[in-house]
Amino acid sequence: MTRIGLVSPRPNLVIDTNILLLLLGYQCSQFENLGAPARRRILEEIRGRGAVSPEWFDELWLFFQNAAQSAVTQHVIAETYGLRNRLGAFRSRKDLVWRAALEILRSPGIVEVSFQLEELDDLPEYRKILIEIGPTDTGLLYIAQQRKAVLLTEDGPLQHWASVRSIPWLTLNQLGLTS
Repeated sequence: MTRIGLVSPRPNLVIDTNILLLLLGYQCSQFENLGAPARRRILEEIRGRGAVSPEWFDELWLFFQNAAQSAVTQHVIAETYGLRNRLGAFRSRKDLVWRAALEILRSPGIVEVSFQLEELDDLPEYRKILIEIGPTDTGLLYIAQQRKAVLLTEDGPLQHWASVRSIPWLTLNQLGLTS
């Protein structure tokens, strides 16, 4: 298993859809000046998993801001937009969501990386993965491998294939181990 406990202080990251949704929700909550309890409630709703401390989301944000570079694929951007209803209290605030998304792209900055599905389908080592987990997650694996980056994800099948491909990955629960 290629999980990371400690990573270099400024890793290159490749971010999956659910993590990008959390970052977007965090940025929206910053723009709205929400206190820690309200921010935590909204972000837990977006994440769709158990309760965590407000500091846990702050740790995610700091980890993201301190990365040497963060990348997403055009498929992650499209999925995130398609899932904007998961943004809880912000779902009806299209102006706020777009402002937050643009701010995240600018500062700390996310690189949007494109790939063609044909590229992945032409690579025998990715063809099976493409069929099993689809183009978005397979593209994340491909980009992480190309950029020698850490994949930031909570997706079990994506973690499995990252391990198979020897691509380092990190879950949000492991962020406490990165300091």
